[in-house]
Amino acid sequence: MSIEVKRIARTGALTILIVFGGLAIWSATAPLHGAIVVGGLVKVANNRKTVQHNEGGIVKSILVRDGDSVTRGQTLIQLEDAAVSSQYGIVRSALDAQLARQARLHAEATMNREISFPAELRERAADADVTELQTRERALFETRRHSLDDQIRLINGQIVEIQREIRALADQRKTELTAEALAVEELGSYEALHDKQYIAEVRILAQKRLVAEYQSRTEERKAEISRAEQRINDLRLRIAALGDEYVGRAAEELKESGVTMLELRERLLPTSDALARQSIVAPVNGKVIALRVHTEGATIGPREPLLDIVPMDVNLLIEAQAPLDAIKQLHIGQHADIRFSALPYRTTPMVSGEVSYISPDVLADQEGRAYYQVHIVPDADSLGEAKITTLEPGMAAEVYIQTQSRTALQYIMRPIHDSLLRAFREV
Repeated sequence: MSIEVKRIARTGALTILIVFGGLAIWSATAPLHGAIVVGGLVKVANNRKTVQHNEGGIVKSILVRDGDSVTRGQTLIQLEDAAVSSQYGIVRSALDAQLARQARLHAEATMNREISFPAELRERAADADVTELQTRERALFETRRHSLDDQIRLINGQIVEIQREIRALADQRKTELTAEALAVEELGSYEALHDKQYIAEVRILAQKRLVAEYQSRTEERKAEISRAEQRINDLRLRIAALGDEYVGRAAEELKESGVTMLELRERLLPTSDALARQSIVAPVNGKVIALRVHTEGATIGPREPLLDIVPMDVNLLIEAQAPLDAIKQLHIGQHADIRFSALPYRTTPMVSGEVSYISPDVLADQEGRAYYQVHIVPDADSLGEAKITTLEPGMAAEVYIQTQSRTALQYIMRPIHDSLLRAFREV
């Protein structure tokens, strides 16, 4: 019986020795990883863009809502300034009128049959005022061109009549030249008969008188033809003068219009800039958040924050607040495990990341609590393995920043060591 008891006692003692010995060895050698647990929010690496207006004004229309995706240059909020709009409209209308006028004058100066309006007006053909300007200038162009054409047509008609007159005179002269030739021939016959004393000299004189009359008539017809041809030349010069007058007047008006248009463009530039500033546009591609303007007709102040835009296609990180006593255990590049609170806990594994930034000094929140700001960048491959395709700014995350590994024995002995150290210092 005593032998059995001794055997059981030895077995028990051995078991206890093995268990406690194993625990002692494990506590002295097995590394345990500690972690600093902090909460954080997903943020854009280069921060959101706050949209403001330098001068402020009255809200005419709000064109976006929270969560809308916008592109760079897209109008977000339209302001209203009656004075700026009115001034711009006056100068713009005057400039449009000069553009249309210049197009008409250029067509006149180059003797074109049609007006070619500039692209600046063609692109705004849907504008009723622009269409009216073009219609008015076309009508004036056609009126002035028809007036010129009518004058030229009338003069050309006169030239045709004179040309008919010249042909008639030429026919008369031809007939008279024939009659003159016959009279001269007849005079020769009379002179031969007179030499033979068959006819009296009176007959010779009468025939000479007739020849002289024919010669006078043919010369008169020649002079009449020359005068008619001169009239044609004068009329043709008149046509050229009409064309020169038409072109010259257009060229002079075109020169004056060019000076006026330069002045209008100089006046338009500041009003155009002021009007453009009435459209508040997106500075980057991104998503609208924190829209602070909700009422049309509301007044916004200069540089008042209106909304924020989270840029697209940028890196996201987690911004967390670490307690002050953790600063000695933090360093850049430190490994961290991240769990996103908004995603299903059971089906979404933790994501790996690393510390990318530690604030160089202590910060304080609105309640006065001090902290160090820490940025943790999620690993892209780890996000893919966790099947997390997108992260939205503002998502909550729980971050476990791994600290230096220690054994269980070190965990147990560290408080005792610290207590003894303080005790000895007090003594």
